[in-house]
Amino acid sequence: MNADITLREYLGFQSDKNISHLADDEIVDLVIRYGIWPSINSYKLAPWLARYALRRQRHRIDDRAPGEKRDLWGMPDESGYFADDNSLLKSTFKNLSISGISNPYEGRKITSGLVCCHIWPSTTGNPLLFSFLPNLVWIPKSLSRFTDVFQDREPHKVHFVLQKISHDRYRDVAVSTGESEVEKAWLQLIEPKIDVANVYSLNEMNSEPSLSKRVGVRHSRLLTFLDAAIDQSASAPKRFSKRYHLGFGSGIDKSVPPITSIVSRDKLVELRDLINKTAPCAES
Repeated sequence: MNADITLREYLGFQSDKNISHLADDEIVDLVIRYGIWPSINSYKLAPWLARYALRRQRHRIDDRAPGEKRDLWGMPDESGYFADDNSLLKSTFKNLSISGISNPYEGRKITSGLVCCHIWPSTTGNPLLFSFLPNLVWIPKSLSRFTDVFQDREPHKVHFVLQKISHDRYRDVAVSTGESEVEKAWLQLIEPKIDVANVYSLNEMNSEPSLSKRVGVRHSRLLTFLDAAIDQSASAPKRFSKRYHLGFGSGIDKSVPPITSIVSRDKLVELRDLINKTAPCAES
């Protein structure tokens, strides 16, 4: 199912331009009706999809970035964090059914048409907040422009409504891992002063136990790789990804220097300890 087509069929719209003529409250209602949230249980078990990552925009003048486009995606930054372009987040919904009292998707699995939106602005470059589940919601592509923040105009009302809903939904939930880091994250996510209807129906991913297991596998792979980078173990994995590697072995981008040339050993130890501290829990 394509979530954006489902929205457009409901509205009877064929063109992107029609949606921009809707009133602010109509946009808010549509985002709430068609938005998809991480499950509460996933938040408890795995508060982050990728605690080791942050978003990096393309840097065409960065000497570390290889090739003509000179982008940093997939490379470690100076602290060892994985530079992502949202790829680690945007497909989370795939192969998961969706539930909700007024679910417009009728419980079917969505394969396309959704965009992963960050609810609080200016948070994608912060690894504490980039993949923090309460900071994420998936909405149809045609509605995503209303959740963006632009310097030349005020944020849309829906921005603050989503922040309020997320705060109400997750803030008082006790997590099973990384409690102190979760608290640090919440201290940076300000609750907006806005009234939201007490009664609203949200859609959520039926994501457990699969999502926390998937996140756990990625964390375990990175931990094993970092152990090799820190201890220079010859028998351990030589790469975490094509651009995140130790400089030898198959399947690497050799134009990118090894992680040990970019990140100090102390920073690698610090990152490894943090990932251990926030490792996902298995569902009991």
